Amino acid sequence: MSHRKSHSTAWDVKLSPAVSHRDRCTRRRLSFWPGRCLFAIFEPRSNTAGRKLFEEDYVRAFEGADVVVIVPVFHAKRLPPEARIDREALVGRLASKGRPAFAPDSIDAIPSILRREAKPGDVLILMSSGAFGGLPQSLLNLL
Repeated sequence: MSHRKSHSTAWDVKLSPAVSHRDRCTRRRLSFWPGRCLFAIFEPRSNTAGRKLFEEDYVRAFEGADVVVIVPVFHAKRLPPEARIDREALVGRLASKGRPAFAPDSIDAIPSILRREAKPGDVLILMSSGAFGGLPQSLLNLL
């Protein structure tokens, strides 16, 4: 994913090239838009990003987001289930802190979540170390 900002008339769409399992890096990235409703949309793409070991870091990292969407682990078959992040548990922990959070079954479900939850002026930050299933371009086409 390239380092670029894209805008449409109704939405601010920020495309982020990657997310770090180090919570300070992600929290700093999420602090760039104070006063705006921020959607953190995360694809745990690398083997490291998909590890259960980092669940607590993700809870802290996403404290700066108003809404969190976590898609399935990209390389899920490379990790045994017990070593893979539990997206449902992560979503539950975020929701218990007052943050709406979603764990859709696929990237394809994200546009419908955004149509339902996002409003003009909200900031969508996409975090992945890869193409994110073409989501950045499909959102630009949609918005």
